[in-house]
Amino acid sequence: MAERLMRTVFDWDHFAIYLSGAMDFTEDSGREWREEWTLKLNKIGIKSKQIYNPCKKPFNGVQFDLDDEAAIIKDCRKKKDWNRLEKTMNQIMHVDLRLVDKSDIILVNFPKIRADKWEVPLKDAISACREDPFFDHLFNNIEHLIQEWKEEYESRRVPTYGTIHEIIIAHIQRKPIFIVWEDSGLNDCSGWLIKLVGHENVFSNVDDLINRLDKISKGENTFNANEWLLIEPKEN
Repeated sequence: MAERLMRTVFDWDHFAIYLSGAMDFTEDSGREWREEWTLKLNKIGIKSKQIYNPCKKPFNGVQFDLDDEAAIIKDCRKKKDWNRLEKTMNQIMHVDLRLVDKSDIILVNFPKIRADKWEVPLKDAISACREDPFFDHLFNNIEHLIQEWKEEYESRRVPTYGTIHEIIIAHIQRKPIFIVWEDSGLNDCSGWLIKLVGHENVFSNVDDLINRLDKISKGENTFNANEWLLIEPKEN
């Protein structure tokens, strides 16, 4: 379907936004960046109640055991309780995909893996070893090797599969999808993702993404009317 570009001024009162991104295989279940993005979205007029954060599922009275899903999943893996893991994931998918259904815009974060957690202790251990003349000659080039390892390690993204599922669902529903491909943006973002969301919706950092949203709402940037359905309830 050909793009139908439009430019108009609107506010955010009738929008719901979903924050998609890795939760499994992360140290904090993706909480920190979602809280940061929420504060930035607040500054352009999007209220916290309009932002769906899967780390803080906005449901009351629902019979889902998801108070700390990361801890539950970790416990299942430790005990090799695959049946419970599958049931837990069924609940998570039910809720998170429902949030995608209810959202008007999907914001996605693909962060890089950080090596700092291992790099500092490793360098400290090497420094201690180098105090011993017997080991010193073994570590003449170790700092260079560590840097190479760090650059290679941090070129990788946090693995995520539920995020891709959410993007596909949102794409089928013709919703605007904006991606932060951390640091490099379009330069090495998946070509498949670029096709799904559009190259103009891929950013290297969240500030550029939110600036784009702000300009769209102020009529300073165009948007594709095939995806942006500006539905505003009218009084009878």
